[in-house]
Amino acid sequence: MKTRVSRKSLLLFALAYGILPAVFYPAAVNAQTTHSRRSSTKIKLYFPPRKDWDYNVVAVTRRIPKTRRVADAELRELFKGVNDDERKRGLFSAYSLESMITGREECSRKIIKPLLAYYSGVSIRNGVATVNFHKPAGCYLETTPAMANAVMMPLDSTLKQFKSIKEVQYALDGEVITEWDA
Repeated sequence: MKTRVSRKSLLLFALAYGILPAVFYPAAVNAQTTHSRRSSTKIKLYFPPRKDWDYNVVAVTRRIPKTRRVADAELRELFKGVNDDERKRGLFSAYSLESMITGREECSRKIIKPLLAYYSGVSIRNGVATVNFHKPAGCYLETTPAMANAVMMPLDSTLKQFKSIKEVQYALDGEVITEWDA
């Protein structure tokens, strides 16, 4: 005896077992794609070009999971550095050990970690964003003027794109840096 399976039965079977073939029901796949776009946020980060990392930054666009703490999430993404496509475009990131330029013994590449390891958050009050780091981040912030620019210019530009941020300051273990040693 031959058994005939209806399309409705196949759909119920697929739903019951979590299988929904995109060939038969492409609308479901489009809904998933739309949902994932709604659950992410398009952000803009800034990186310097390799040949001119003293003074200029270039905007790049990425997507991150939707969050209420966008400034913090953007900085965490920035600290990951440039991706392969951005590197091919000639952009540079000063947040990895490979980019570290310092003559100080306590800032040796054998001792220090990438900047993200020292990041503890950002707070925004009265138009001022305070980027907080643990003390060893001073190796990135208090270094040669060109290297300090390569570290801070992308941070400043990324944060100042928000209308609520007019100024950026940096703190090590909660103490705002007011005098810079290079």
